[in-house]
Order: sequence, then structure tokens, then C-alpha cells
Amino acid sequence: MNRTMTAAAGRRALRFADLPLRAKGIVIIMVPLALLLAALASVFVADRQSRIAEDQVRVTLEIQSGIQEIHALIAEAATAMRGYLLTGRPDFLDPFNRAEDRLPVVLDEVGRRLRDEEQKARLDRIRALVDAKVDRLQLLKQADILRAGGREDLAAKLIEGKQVLDVLRQEIDAMNRREADLLHARTETADQVRTLSRSLMISAGFLGFAGALAAVFLFSASIVRRVHALKTQAHLLSQGEVVTVADPFRDELGRLEQALEDASVLLKRREADLTESEERFRQLVEGVSDYGIFGLDPHGQVVSWNVGAERITGYGAEEIVGRHFSRFYPEDSRDSFPAEELSKAAGNGRTEAEGWRLRKDGSRFWSHVVVTALHDETGRLRGFSKITRDITERKQF
Repeated sequence: MNRTMTAAAGRRALRFADLPLRAKGIVIIMVPLALLLAALASVFVADRQSRIAEDQVRVTLEIQSGIQEIHALIAEAATAMRGYLLTGRPDFLDPFNRAEDRLPVVLDEVGRRLRDEEQKARLDRIRALVDAKVDRLQLLKQADILRAGGREDLAAKLIEGKQVLDVLRQEIDAMNRREADLLHARTETADQVRTLSRSLMISAGFLGFAGALAAVFLFSASIVRRVHALKTQAHLLSQGEVVTVADPFRDELGRLEQALEDASVLLKRREADLTESEERFRQLVEGVSDYGIFGLDPHGQVVSWNVGAERITGYGAEEIVGRHFSRFYPEDSRDSFPAEELSKAAGNGRTEAEGWRLRKDGSRFWSHVVVTALHDETGRLRGFSKITRDITERKQF
């Protein structure tokens, strides 16, 4: 059971790594972009909520200002009417007339701004009281109480008007208190929204940073790190080492990793086959005693030596390997003929010659030699193989 769950988790973890490089690139770009868009959306929503909260505070302040204006207009109208009634001068009615014109406008403005149902009901009561108050003041204005000598009637009307004004003031005070409570609540809401907006902006910054880190991590984990691993594997392959991939992914890089592993195994197998073939050939060459067979590097230094060459020249392998093959030539031809021999072989592929050669003890023998140039797959000269046969007896006959 646990093994099954582990395998399933491993498959989920490999899902992104198995995506093609194009899909990985899209994901790497989309992750920070999606996080950025989410952050911008959250900031936009928070800013919108902040604007709404601030608008509600502004509307509440405007409602409070309208309520205060209603109260001031009523008081101004009442004062103007009392002055007129006491003096009989028409100029005292100017504030009353202005209040009469202005009150309906202010009441309508306040009514349009109200959203609280309790305040709407209270405004309706205030509107009715204002209308009643204005109507009573109009009756006082139209009545000829002073000329009729009715000061007692005037006092009664004023007392009645005061009672209406007291009720009106109570409603206005209640409305003011309610708006003050609403203002306090809406101000707190606006402050909370502003705090939330700042928090969201900070979070958006961190989110954008996290998105960038996630993109860098995905890019590094899925591409950069594996490219470095491929570089290391390619170096191992160039050194002839076997490249092993524990669990190759199924994207382009994974297929390249698998191809490198397959190539390294194939090269190692071919190297083993070549080594085995060279070993068999070396044993064959070393076992030939009638012919001296040895190898030269491109400069003429001896690099391999068989028993036939040792028998003919008297030099052991430990004595001659690493030395120039010109020591086998007499002094009169040593300076020119060895170089000419190698040059002909390099130019023509092989060359044959007969002539006197020297043994280790200084004695001469007549030799027939074949020099063959050796090249690699690119055509670069790797060296020469030289086959020497002692035909002194045939020369004497």
C-alpha cells in the first residue's frame, strides 16, 4: 500500500519534468504572470472597497451637513417670523422666505443620500414636521394678530409653534446621533479597508517575488540544472566513461540523456571489442619471430616491438621503445634516409626498400622493409607500422 502511494506521488512529481520544453517555458512564464494577475486583482478589489467605504463616509458627512442646515433654516425662519410679528416690519421676513425656498431642496438632497431605513423613516417625520412648522409660520404671517390687539393669541400661536419646533429638534438630534454612529462605523470600516488594501499591496509584492522565485526554481530545476548535468555527461562520454542516468525524464532533455547513455554503452562495448582485437593482433605480432614488426609514432619514435624485431636487431623492447628508429641505419644514410622513408610512406600510404641496417652489436644485415602509414577516421596521421626481414643470406647468393 505504502509503495503504491509512493509510486503515485513520484509520478505526480515527475509530471512537470516530463513536459516538453515548450510547455515548460509556458508554465514558467505563466506561474509568475498568474500570481501577478491575482495580486493585481486583489489590489483592485481592495481599492474598490476602499473607495466605496470612503464614499460612504463622505455621504454620511454630507447628510450630517444637510441635517444641520435643516435645523439652522428652521431656527432662522422661526426667528424671522417672531421679529416680524413683534415689529411688523416686512424686511424681517427675508430669512423666512429664503428658508421656505431652501428647505424642500435640502430635504430632497438628504433623502437622496440616505441608505439607512431608520433614517429614511425619521426624515419622513422631519419633513412632515417642517411642513407643519412652515405652515404655522405662514398662518402667523398672514394673520393680523397685532392690529387686532390679540397678543394673547400671538403668545398661544408661538407656544404651539415652539412645541412643534421642540419635537422637530428631537427628531433632528436623533437623526444626528444616528448619523454620528453610522459615521463612526463607516470610518472604522474605511480604516479597516485601507489597512486591508495596504496589506494586500504588501502581499502582492511578496506574491510577485514568490512567483519570480518559483519561476527561477522551475527553470533551474527543470532546465539549467539538467543542462549542466548533460554537460558533465558529455565530458564523461568524451573521456570514454559510461554515462548512467538513474531515471530519465520523458522530455527532450530526458531523451538526450538517454541517447548519451546509450551512446556511452555502445562506445564502451566497441572500445572493449577494439581492445580485445588489438590484444589478439599484438599477441599475433609478438609471436612472429621471422619478421621484425614494430610501430612508430609520426616522428619516428619506436612505440611497439615484437620478438622478431628483437631477434633480428638484438634490441629488447625495454631498450628501444621511445628511441628513434634511425639508429638501425648506417651513419652514411642515417641523416637523410629515415626521414625520406617516412615521408614516402606518409605521401603514398606505404613504401618498400632494401638496404644495409645495423644490429645492436654494430654488425650489418641486409634488410627488406615495408613501411605503412597509419591514419585515424579523420585522416590524421597516427604513425607508421614497419615490417623488417633479414635477407642477408639471399643477398650473398
